[in-house]
Amino acid sequence: MRKKNCRRFSPLGRCFHEVTVSPAEWKGLLDRSYELDLDKGAYYDGRLAAIQFWCGPDNKPLDWPGTITKGCLKYPRDYVGMVAGDRTKFGKYKLHFRIQADARGEKFPRGSKQRKKLEQGTSQDRQWVLRQFRILRQHVRLMRRNQVAFT
Repeated sequence: MRKKNCRRFSPLGRCFHEVTVSPAEWKGLLDRSYELDLDKGAYYDGRLAAIQFWCGPDNKPLDWPGTITKGCLKYPRDYVGMVAGDRTKFGKYKLHFRIQADARGEKFPRGSKQRKKLEQGTSQDRQWVLRQFRILRQHVRLMRRNQVAFT
């Protein structure tokens, strides 16, 4: 994956990375994220056009702050970021990666400049999200190969 300058803004802030994939690959990524859901003990939360990345005590960015707790979830998890897909005019999907590291800014009042800056995450957060995406992408490719091998 090659890093590109991102121009897209969202309520979560500017994306830090973009990659283009085929519709079949995006569907495969979403499907696997549903199967590897955080409610089943994994670290993904697939949505209609996005995949959210959650970390846990044993799988988190190197400099993650504090203790990760369950809260209202089944497993201890903290939200790190997401990837959202937009269909391009050429029929492919451009994926936009964003960080929303709420745990980093919890000590500051909501809406404060310090909190907003911290919630944009660190380079470790960005590396972790991209690594989780690569793991999911490899899983999709392996599943696709296995399906072809057994048909």
